[in-house]
Amino acid sequence: MSSQGAFVLPAGVRLSLDGDKLSIANAGDIVIEGALAQQLDRLSSESGSITLTPPDGITVGSISAPSGTVTLGGKVTVESVEAKRVDFIEGTLKAKLIKAGESI
Repeated sequence: MSSQGAFVLPAGVRLSLDGDKLSIANAGDIVIEGALAQQLDRLSSESGSITLTPPDGITVGSISAPSGTVTLGGKVTVESVEAKRVDFIEGTLKAKLIKAGESI
């Protein structure tokens, strides 16, 4: 495990930049707790979960974790969320589409 504050980019993580929007894809979990300098276009986890709890407001195009849980907190605006389970822990959430296989 990394020390606090370390940035570790594990093998298999795919980052892409389209204009000024960042997309992150990973086979496993994705956890974002810090502020981002770029807008997020897509967060995608093939077999893990996604946690998005930034300190400032954030806008995301789409979040996908079909086999896991998407946990959101803070001020989040998202076009679509797809997961087995979607949890909103605090703050404000604006979403056009939320699709969960088990629970929201």
